[in-house]
Amino acid sequence: MQKKYYWIKVKYISGKKYWLWCSPKLTHALNLEKSLNPYHYRDSLIGNYLVVPYRDYSKNGTEHLTLAKVIKIQRSNRRTYSWHQTRSQFLTQNNIGTKLGFHYIKHDYHLGTCLHLFITGCLWRIKHNSTNKQTNKYSYQQQSIN
Repeated sequence: MQKKYYWIKVKYISGKKYWLWCSPKLTHALNLEKSLNPYHYRDSLIGNYLVVPYRDYSKNGTEHLTLAKVIKIQRSNRRTYSWHQTRSQFLTQNNIGTKLGFHYIKHDYHLGTCLHLFITGCLWRIKHNSTNKQTNKYSYQQQSIN
């Protein structure tokens, strides 16, 4: 029996979408979630945010990581050995752009990476809050029409 690998489609803050190979730790967590909840295990990550790379490591070993929103999860027999791999840290929509969320994802990354993660988290939080306000405004307008 071949191994099954998870591939996660993410959306970067810029709007670009990419498929990334799921890290072994996150794969283990998804397999555990699948054993507990076989029909809705994907729901634990979809709509939440993962720490992901946006390009290769620098020659001096500096990582280039950002936060991206999980859109879709699929299983496959194929994997990759490139930098197109997620990290294991993820945040829920409630923790994105918060002090607690930042302390969780900053790990032991380079200062520049930490700043980038902090700024991206704040941008996602602003985007998430503005989307909620528009949705609430629309539902209020629908109620007042009826």
